[in-house]
Amino acid sequence: MIRLTTGNQTLLDLWRGRRDRHAVPRIGATTFIRDPNIGRSICIQFKAPDSSVRVAHAGGNIERLIGIDLTGMVISKIYSGSEQDELSDMQRAKFLHPMIIHSHSNTNTLAGELIQLEMLQLPFINSATDEVIYVIGAFEWTHANSRSNLGGGMKDRSLLSRTILDVKTLKPVENEFTFPPVKGAKKLSVISAQEMKRSDTDGGADRIEL
Repeated sequence: MIRLTTGNQTLLDLWRGRRDRHAVPRIGATTFIRDPNIGRSICIQFKAPDSSVRVAHAGGNIERLIGIDLTGMVISKIYSGSEQDELSDMQRAKFLHPMIIHSHSNTNTLAGELIQLEMLQLPFINSATDEVIYVIGAFEWTHANSRSNLGGGMKDRSLLSRTILDVKTLKPVENEFTFPPVKGAKKLSVISAQEMKRSDTDGGADRIEL
């Protein structure tokens, strides 16, 4: 099992506690937002009608760190141009093939302070809309009390690692989005609507309800 910082471990525990027999749990988004232990350091993402992935909610700590109001923004635009295409591909893929994404990165504030981030992305079914969305835990490792910010985006981010975990087993799997890249890692295939809405009666399998 992966090792997480305290905030993201709390987020994972909450997510796992609501899974029941479902690989992807059904939860109200406000469950995460209102939690006093994680609410200020999470981001909620959704897939918009134009297929872009956008921010539905960003906690106060995240907006302070980034330096802008993130509501409605396309996720890939927060990063540098060199990462936008790759990130756009990953954002689209995670809504077609639910996954858990755990990453570490370094970046610098406008004042030159090093920020080290651990991010944990978890899919869930929003009980209010019946649609899949993602909760992202982004907890600073250093300079938590800094008043400087990233000037609107992580333009000089250095991605250190990205681990993809199977949504059912929570075990690492190697695919095209694993970083550092793994030679010969498989590409994710699109899951059909029938597979994504498999009923509990199908051989007693866990349901991936998207």
